[in-house]
Amino acid sequence: MILYSSLTLLILIALGVKVLNQDVQVRATVHPLYVELGSPIHFSDSTWNAQSVTWDFGNGDVSTQRSGDYTFKKKGLYQVRLTIDNSRSINYEVVVKDPNILVRKKNTKILAPDTAIICERVPFTVDGKVDKCMWYFKNYNDKYNDHVYSDEKYAVYTFDNLRTTTYQVTLKFPDMEDSLTHTITVLPIIMYDCGCYPGDHIPNPLQNYLQKIIDRKGEYYTNYNKIKSLLRTNKDDLTVLVNGTKEIDLNTYCKNLRLMGKQNSLEIQEVEKENDSIHSGVVRLLVTQISK
Repeated sequence: MILYSSLTLLILIALGVKVLNQDVQVRATVHPLYVELGSPIHFSDSTWNAQSVTWDFGNGDVSTQRSGDYTFKKKGLYQVRLTIDNSRSINYEVVVKDPNILVRKKNTKILAPDTAIICERVPFTVDGKVDKCMWYFKNYNDKYNDHVYSDEKYAVYTFDNLRTTTYQVTLKFPDMEDSLTHTITVLPIIMYDCGCYPGDHIPNPLQNYLQKIIDRKGEYYTNYNKIKSLLRTNKDDLTVLVNGTKEIDLNTYCKNLRLMGKQNSLEIQEVEKENDSIHSGVVRLLVTQISK
């Protein structure tokens, strides 16, 4: 009877230790997470009561040491995984960089103006040796207005905010931890071919070009392409909702405006863009118009 009770107690203790071990949080460190090619990372595990550890460096190499140093042989992004007792694991993302990156970044800069005007197509260029990059255009007054616009060394961006606005242009590189930034101030003055001058009332630029199509001011396709540029789209079938009731594609809508303008007096009163909250793109154009 005593032997049976002792055996039961040992089993319960063993089960308790096993459950306790399963609940123990994995504690480990890997540093640095950004390392130059040829320099080692240091890995260390301090998980309580760990019976076995396995470090997988994401390239086929493994180690069963609790701590040590490891040097990657190629640059790239690696998923380093620590597995404890074949049941619990934790991942670390390590970026191995080209040792010439810091020198290259020092010699790389953004070539762009410090000021621009509304509706203007502003060019941005990378001056330096880079393979691939990503441009971000962020309005300081709108934390959600963050557009990924181009992955080339050369980008063109059209600013359409109706007020004086400061934008931060950020240039990121896949193989660099840091990024380059450029600040540009956009002034609320539409280019002279829009028919507005400093001190004039500034209309919505989309409204302005739609009205120009109606009034037959300028070439039709010039105005139409300006509208698509402001919408940052190449889609002719973008949906236009007219007066909240009728839906039509952009191409057909603009052609109808041209015909209606010839027949009677039509006025565009308001134009709004309906954006996709996930991709920050325009999914529909909302137009209010009246016949005079």
